[in-house]
Amino acid sequence: MMTGELLKPNIKFKLDLPENERGAINGTVYAKLQNVNTNESELNKQVFALLALNRFIADNPFQSLAGGTSVSSIARSSVSKLLTEQLNNLASDLIKGVDINFGLNSSEDYSASGSKSQKTDLEIGLSKKLLNDQLNCYCG
Repeated sequence: MMTGELLKPNIKFKLDLPENERGAINGTVYAKLQNVNTNESELNKQVFALLALNRFIADNPFQSLAGGTSVSSIARSSVSKLLTEQLNNLASDLIKGVDINFGLNSSEDYSASGSKSQKTDLEIGLSKKLLNDQLNCYCG
C-alpha cells in the first residue's frame, strides 16, 4: 500500500488471502497472516522472502531445516532460479524464430561417493516451429 506524496511515497505491506480461501485449514493460515500483519519486522521479512525466494520463511528457519535441507541448498536453489530466469530473458532475443530455454538446477547428490555433495546441472533446450506452427521440433 502506498500513501503520501508521489516523490516521497510511504510504502507499507499487507499479506492477505482471497475471501473464498480464508477458511482453508480451519482458518489457521488466515489467522497466521493476520498475526504477521501486526508485527512490522516479521511482515517485512516475509514480504522480502516472498520476493527473493518465492516462499515464506519459518519463525525459526533453522528449525525447518531439520528435514535435511541446508541453508546453502536453499540459497543455491534461489540463485539457480534467478540465473535461469535471466538466461532465458537474454536468450529470448538471440536467434529469431528459435526458442532457447535454460534450466539451472542445484541439488544434493549422494550417488558418487555415498556422502552428500552439491551438484549443479545446466539444461539447454532448443525448439523451432515449422510449417506455419503446425510442427514443433524440440531438442533438449
